[in-house]
Amino acid sequence: MNKPFDLEAAKRGEPFEYQDSDGTWYPARFIGERIEPNKIAIECNQGLGTKTSYWVLKNAFTDHSAQVSRLRMVVKTHTVYLNVYELEGKTFLFSYFSEEDARIASGGSGKYKTIAYKVEVPEDVK
Repeated sequence: MNKPFDLEAAKRGEPFEYQDSDGTWYPARFIGERIEPNKIAIECNQGLGTKTSYWVLKNAFTDHSAQVSRLRMVVKTHTVYLNVYELEGKTFLFSYFSEEDARIASGGSGKYKTIAYKVEVPEDVK
């Protein structure tokens, strides 16, 4: 899950990603910016200890140029556990914040189709 790049959020240290020329997305961090020629510096962690720095045009984020799609914010998520229950042909979902709570709530009942199914949901979804 991702959302459009937000320069101010990146400056505050919120997580974002950079897409390399091969299409792979890498975690990145904001390093700084230059007035001329209107660029920001980012550092990408490309795994196995490889870090690469890039200069990216600052106005690319508002001009919707090709570089816009090469930076994106990462949506923070949290884990919930679902129990799936069927009754009279209808399906019901019950969510829990821990796997243990989901298993306890099921009471070992065979009525549940799925117990403690792990799901990542956006942080703003409660």
